[in-house]
Amino acid sequence: TEAKLTDNKYNFFLYQDTWKAGNNFDDDSKSHLICVAENICKNFDHFDEYAHIASIDNGASEALFSKLEIELYSGRVSDIYVELLVSALEMVHRCPGTFINVAVKSAGSERVLQLPCKLIDKYVHFPNPQYHAHAPTIISIVIKLFLHFTKSSNIKLKMAADKDIILSMVYVIKSDMEDWVKIEAINLLAELSYSKDLKDSNIVVIHTEGLLDALVECANSYNADIKEGIARTFLNLGTNIENRKFLACKDGTINILLSFLSEENSKNTKNYAIGALGNICACEENKVRLVNYEEGDLVKKLLFLISSERNKKFHKDVVGVLANLSNADIA
Repeated sequence: TEAKLTDNKYNFFLYQDTWKAGNNFDDDSKSHLICVAENICKNFDHFDEYAHIASIDNGASEALFSKLEIELYSGRVSDIYVELLVSALEMVHRCPGTFINVAVKSAGSERVLQLPCKLIDKYVHFPNPQYHAHAPTIISIVIKLFLHFTKSSNIKLKMAADKDIILSMVYVIKSDMEDWVKIEAINLLAELSYSKDLKDSNIVVIHTEGLLDALVECANSYNADIKEGIARTFLNLGTNIENRKFLACKDGTINILLSFLSEENSKNTKNYAIGALGNICACEENKVRLVNYEEGDLVKKLLFLISSERNKKFHKDVVGVLANLSNADIA
């Protein structure tokens, strides 16, 4: 392990010295920086935990974020160079949560959380960004970097309370990006919407402007992974008691969750959806409204599922939702 730490330190600072030689912003120096970034990506592209820890210890996160910041605010942004820098950052942060804390502290939490948002804002608002040579890949890698950050409960709490991060994901979901990019954004939202240690962390998430509407609209996709991710997001949002009434007030949310219960959807999507409905129905203030929803349509669909569903766990969950609704005061 010590040999890995020493080799990694030597290699990284060798690149650092080479990087310093290319600080001018003419075409030759930018080509030089791109070559250096390519070499760094080759060095970091692995899943050796010890080597990634060594990179964090040796200041890789701070150096890469500094380079990214310089490039983003330069007058001539190179999309190739930006893609390589965010790729290297994603690779470096394939480390345990403890070292995510170290990396974020060394690079500065504000910079670490806001620079990726600025990148997403830049590339998602290009005309026809799905056809941009680098925009989809850059956005996808940035979101993967954010997902690495959620391995630290402290950083995850900060992210869940950061409206800029949530709004960035809303932009991605509402954009014309390919489904594989949207799936990454939805998975991040699902992750930020729940934490067993941080029960109030998803209040900011649900109240971010346009979030629920974007999820409902995107849920009409034919992509099974998108549906599963959205169902999981609604389930996680509903773990917070304060959120349940808000979810019930959105007709689109209930419609989507009911549609997710149909036979053609995956097992996970159905389980997440019935769990989300269970959370919403557990709120006393929601029960009458849900019993009367669409003239009893919700109850009818649940009764049908009881008679037709063979999966024992799912059957039990459906019965649980109906049991919750059975004591509604509809007088």
